[in-house]
Amino acid sequence: MSPARRRRAPGALRAVSIRVPASTSNCGAGFDTLGLALALHNTVTVRRRADAEIRAATASAGAGLAMAREAAQAFFARSGAEPFGFSFRIDGDVPLARGLGSSVTLRAGLVAA
Repeated sequence: MSPARRRRAPGALRAVSIRVPASTSNCGAGFDTLGLALALHNTVTVRRRADAEIRAATASAGAGLAMAREAAQAFFARSGAEPFGFSFRIDGDVPLARGLGSSVTLRAGLVAA
């Protein structure tokens, strides 16, 4: 039976949200050997789709679409899990392009979901 026609059991999980902390590894003389988790977080929500597409659920999440596709491809290839489509959104306090791990919150959140 094709994935689009497969029926899900009542109560089957369709979406999950993961809270991921910001981090930094730019700690002065420690360079990339010292790291800190910070009191800033992003929440990544993944919602399963009926088709095989990977899409950003919001315009702001669209900036991470290429990273999301790359993370999903690596996850499915390494895990042996059957690929499926999903949409994702990112909410939280971790600023983009400030060295606080916003791209990692997306990748880690997707893989953990």
